[in-house]
Amino acid sequence: GVTALLTGLVKTGSVQLGEALYSLGGLLLFLTGVTVFGLLLVPRVINGVARLKDDETLLLTILGFCFLVSFIALKLNYSLALGAFMVGVMGAESEHLRRVYQQCVPLRTMFSAIFFVTIGLLVDPAGLLAQWPVVLGMTLLVIVGKSLNCTAGLLLTGQDLKNAIQTGVGMAQIGEFAYLVALIGVTTRVVDSSLYQIAVGVSILTTLLNPFLMRGSDPLSDWAVRRLPVRWKEYLETYANWYERFRHTQAPSGAAAAV
Repeated sequence: GVTALLTGLVKTGSVQLGEALYSLGGLLLFLTGVTVFGLLLVPRVINGVARLKDDETLLLTILGFCFLVSFIALKLNYSLALGAFMVGVMGAESEHLRRVYQQCVPLRTMFSAIFFVTIGLLVDPAGLLAQWPVVLGMTLLVIVGKSLNCTAGLLLTGQDLKNAIQTGVGMAQIGEFAYLVALIGVTTRVVDSSLYQIAVGVSILTTLLNPFLMRGSDPLSDWAVRRLPVRWKEYLETYANWYERFRHTQAPSGAAAAV
């Protein structure tokens, strides 16, 4: 949704507050309309087509909805990916979800290969090497920033410090989503093409360094636990116990409501 909003703002050529609010309102209206009408129509149509026992017709119906909603999103200056995502959400409500998924697996495999081949063809080794100071700096920023961010998020969910640090360090990398964001910026001519090379370089480095970071996360977490003041340990344990009690008090009410 954020990517779609930014894409729309870029295409309108304005980042003023009024334009941003207008684009956000249009996005919410589009999502609401597609969700309401889609959840009422798409699952029923898919269920009806699925009863024909014709896999080709089922696949063509799914693709038809995908292209239609994506076309509407494009006409409203939003991302094509937003339309495809919304069709996936609506199709998930179908009773024949497993069969729909099986029909889409070959397409997913084919387009995944096309996506990564396209990503590789856009890489410029010379441009990548020319940006190596920025790539190293951004790699360090991603590793430190994502480690701290994910560790803090896990602590908020009641995890102990050791597991939070180990998981946070393991998440310190970027993947194909960074390519997509950088590619949107390059194709809309908002940023220089060098940003794409930087995103690829940072992704490669963080992926290569991830196994070593995972190996070092155990001694790092042990060191952090030893160095943490006793008062902070008590605060974290108290919060973790409260969060666990809160989860258990919510579970019975949900189970009773289901019964």
